[in-house]
Amino acid sequence: MAPASEVDFEKLSREEAIESGITYFRLFKSAEETVRRLEKVVATLTNDISTQKQTLLWSQEYLDQLKRLKFGPSSERRMDDGGPLFDGEALEKEEYEWVKKPKKKREKFGKTEQKALPVVEQLYVLSQEEQEKENLRPMKDQFEESEMIGLTPAKFFLEKSKRQKYCSTDATNPRIVTAPGPLKLKEGSRYSLEFAVEVGIDKYQHHCPIERQVGKMKTDGLIVESQTLFGQIDTVSWYLENNVIPVFVAQQKIHKVHLADETPWGNLGKKGNKRFTLWAARNLKCTLFEIYDSRSQKVAQNFLKDIQGVLVTDGCSVYKVLFSSKLKLANDWYHVRRKFIAAEKNFKKEAKFFIRRIRCLSRIERLIKDLPPEERLKIRQERSKKIVDGIKLKLEELKSILPESSLGKALSYTQKLWTGLTIFLDDPEVPCHTNDIEREIRSPVLGRKNHYGSHSLKSAKIGAVWYSVIATCKMHGVDPRAYIIDTLRRILSKEKILMPWEWGKI
Repeated sequence: MAPASEVDFEKLSREEAIESGITYFRLFKSAEETVRRLEKVVATLTNDISTQKQTLLWSQEYLDQLKRLKFGPSSERRMDDGGPLFDGEALEKEEYEWVKKPKKKREKFGKTEQKALPVVEQLYVLSQEEQEKENLRPMKDQFEESEMIGLTPAKFFLEKSKRQKYCSTDATNPRIVTAPGPLKLKEGSRYSLEFAVEVGIDKYQHHCPIERQVGKMKTDGLIVESQTLFGQIDTVSWYLENNVIPVFVAQQKIHKVHLADETPWGNLGKKGNKRFTLWAARNLKCTLFEIYDSRSQKVAQNFLKDIQGVLVTDGCSVYKVLFSSKLKLANDWYHVRRKFIAAEKNFKKEAKFFIRRIRCLSRIERLIKDLPPEERLKIRQERSKKIVDGIKLKLEELKSILPESSLGKALSYTQKLWTGLTIFLDDPEVPCHTNDIEREIRSPVLGRKNHYGSHSLKSAKIGAVWYSVIATCKMHGVDPRAYIIDTLRRILSKEKILMPWEWGKI
């Protein structure tokens, strides 16, 4: 029988056309049923193939994990390709237009103005012989001017203090008075306050290990042992720990919103291989670091025992023990983003859906950070909530993803923290990320990469005191070196001690 497309129904008789039409109708009906059966078979095979594909991807992810262990993690940074942030959805495209990142325009050109450097004028002239040889004479007040940044190497000096003695002129009350000498951290100490503070600043702010400082000082003419330098750091730390750190700890009871994080800290001691843990907490006034020999819930309770209000953290389970009627736990969207970045290689389309929306939340926060609380709350309810609701719907759609795959783990992680992830929508003072404490903890981590850790828990705690004071000074735009020197002078002179947020206002 010829195909229907080749049959000319106009040349057939009425009976032949009717018979042919019935035949083709029956064939088409049969073909339709066959297509429906095939569609069911294809759907079944598709599900089977999808499951097999997820299993294969799961195996691939284990290989990727081994590669990360060998070569290190890849960057989380993503470049904006300039295309639509969301996948053609009208509402979310509108949201993107509101928060899209404008291109940066360079405003400053040429040399950087050096306001902090002292200006030294240096005159360059020709010798008298050169002037006579070339038949030249100087032009009055005519110079060719240029700038050059120079360097004066560090210069140590040995001060011999002579304290004048005085005797009384009153014969009835004979006595001898000695003029006061320089302030010293310890009686009989050979090193000045400025020297001791400089050693600590070099180690804990500029991440220069003590042994490296010893070599540098030797080059500049000072012979000193590493134990001596550490003794200076220890003494300064003792003063700060007993006079400044207690005020930092007291701030935990005052403020409503806190950020917390933790990171491993190397144990270089001979006994045991157990690592220490650096804990960090931040509020509007200060940043507090502490180092313990554990990462347990008991340590978390001890370190954060006085805080109330809202604590923003990652998804680490140790913080759950802190949840109470006085403290709510909020969670960080950027840690969620990391999970989806890990899944992006094998689940590109699904992972990008979440990565792009979390980036949009971040841009909204950047735009509203300087607004009054009422306006921040309003914009979060109008714009951020729509994006969060869209993420929630997508989580429901992807329930069938293999739970042990990287995408499945990311989805599970997000679902588990969902209550904490949405707290920021109803409270304008709560951030949706822990970027601030992550930024503060970066400085100790850089130090750890330079000196690998601490030889004992005691020396580690000394470092935590320095890191706390330095980080808090930076929060308030205060020079840590100048602040610590002034604070030591006030302590030794028994004057009122100022905190970094007070000291910056004088």
